[in-house]
Amino acid sequence: MQQAVAQGYRISCVFMGPTGGRASMEIYAKGHHVTNPIDLNEISQADITRLVRDVWREYYAR
Repeated sequence: MQQAVAQGYRISCVFMGPTGGRASMEIYAKGHHVTNPIDLNEISQADITRLVRDVWREYYAR
């Protein structure tokens, strides 16, 4: 996600969890849940960057 921010895509906050299970990330945009849980151990940095970029473009680019 740091790479996505470095490329100019704004991220307001990050919540990761659960504490009692496998770590996962979900993306919300404008109050909409836009991804299923993502296992951060199974996704590359480049894929996270592309995913953030695509969500940003769909929900925020004008």
